[in-house]
Order: sequence, then C-alpha cells, then structure tokens
Amino acid sequence: MKKHIKSIVIILCLFIPTVVLGQEIVAGYSLGSGRYLLSDLKTLQEKSVKEAQKIFENYKSTETFPEGLFHDAYFGIKFSIHEIGLKYDYLTSGGRNHLADYSGEIKEDLIVSGNALGLYYKIHFLSIPLNNHFRLTAHAGIATGAIYNRIKGKHFFNLYNPKSVFGPSYYYPEGGIITMIPNYYNREFEKIDETIKFRSTNWYAQPNIGIQLGFKNTVFLNISAGYLFDNQGKLQTANENTVNNIEDYYYSVPGKEYNVGIDWTGLRLSIGIGFAFSIAK
Repeated sequence: MKKHIKSIVIILCLFIPTVVLGQEIVAGYSLGSGRYLLSDLKTLQEKSVKEAQKIFENYKSTETFPEGLFHDAYFGIKFSIHEIGLKYDYLTSGGRNHLADYSGEIKEDLIVSGNALGLYYKIHFLSIPLNNHFRLTAHAGIATGAIYNRIKGKHFFNLYNPKSVFGPSYYYPEGGIITMIPNYYNREFEKIDETIKFRSTNWYAQPNIGIQLGFKNTVFLNISAGYLFDNQGKLQTANENTVNNIEDYYYSVPGKEYNVGIDWTGLRLSIGIGFAFSIAK
C-alpha cells in the first residue's frame, strides 16, 4: 500500500503545476471492452487440466480468461488544444476448471483484477461545429502508468470417498501442477476450500484515438479506441495468505516470486460521458 500511495503522490506532483495553465477542468467515465493476452495464466490453466485429467478423465476448463468489460475514469486540465490529467482503469478476467458428479466436486478458480493508475495526454486536432449547440471533435493521445494486479486462486474439493478414488496417496494442485502427497488423505470424506492470493505490478503504455460529440462545450459523448502494451512484472505470494491444510505449504510464504506474469496487452474500445467546466477568466 505504501508503494501505491508514493506513486499517487509523484503523479499528483507532476500534475498540479498544469492547473496554473488550465482553461477548463475536465472529467469523465467510460465503459469499454478489452482483449487480454494473459498468456502465462492460460498456459498455467492448461497444464493444470492436463495433469488432473490423468486422474479425472472428464475434468476440463469451463472458463479461459475471456475478454471483458473494463471501467475507465479520468480527471484533467484542458488548455488550448491540449489536455493532460490522471487516468484510472479497472480490469478483470478469470479462469475456471471444474468437475462434478455423484462422487463429489472439484473446482479451481483463478480470478485476476488490475487497477491501472497513470497520466494521460490528448491533443484535440480537429473541431467541427455542427450548429449553435453541438460540436464534433477528434483527438489522439497516450496514457502511461502502473497496473497493480491481484489474483485469487480458489481450490474447492468435496470428495465423498477420496480413499476409493486415490488409493493410498492423494493428489493436490500445487502451482498449477498436480503433485502427489503420499498417505496424506486417507479418510472416507474430505473437503478443502482454500483461497490463495497473489500480487504483481506492471507498467503500461496505451496510445489511443477518439471522437467527442459536445453539447455547449460542457457535456461530451466520448468514443475511443486504443491498444494497451503491458510490461508485466512477476507474480508474488500476497502477504495476507494463511494456509492451514499443509503445515509447510509454500503459498504461505509472503513475497515468494514465480516466473508468471499478468499480461493485459490488447485492443481497447470504449464509450462514455465527459464534462468540462471553464476556469478561465
């Protein structure tokens, strides 16, 4: 959290001086659809399914990190044809492996979310008055900053007779790979409901273009398209993890690093509403 606060303070220090030059305060919100690469997570999920299928033939992925909606908010200053400010995006996706029948249920979820905070710049290079009230403008720009990622890995086992399924040994998903733990579970009924948390930090850049339909230069309908390039960081075990089932389970080690990244690279399309308030004398 301290790192997040420090990043925000640095961004604000860079941003505040532009207020002196400002003619308009601008703010807005958009809802968009994004494509997410997330290749490491998809590979991890695929490996987990293949290993589990050695024991459970019908085990499969039911959700594989699809593209999804993202939220975008901004606050800035516009002077002449230039605009600069702060930008926040919220991204999320997930994957699920699942099998359920009369003997029980096995489910693995990976839910990933990203909070992107950065600076943006736009240049409004075209302005066409449609009538006395409406104006059409076009802009191009770029946003850059950090993405603070969080992942929840949820493992749910509810087996009515694990001894008859596994024999003298039990298999448990460890880091996406099924690992044998001899004689650990040997009872008539077993249930596990565990949540493991991870974190990572990425740096991103997102060029974009868009158009605005403005009403009296105060309310705007925004439509934009862009492409996010993500420099992904390595995943780490979150500090708040506690694992009770296995005493020395390595997920309980805070800050443990893995050779896995969260890659949000992909196309972005969004539509939203914006507002402008004049502060010029």
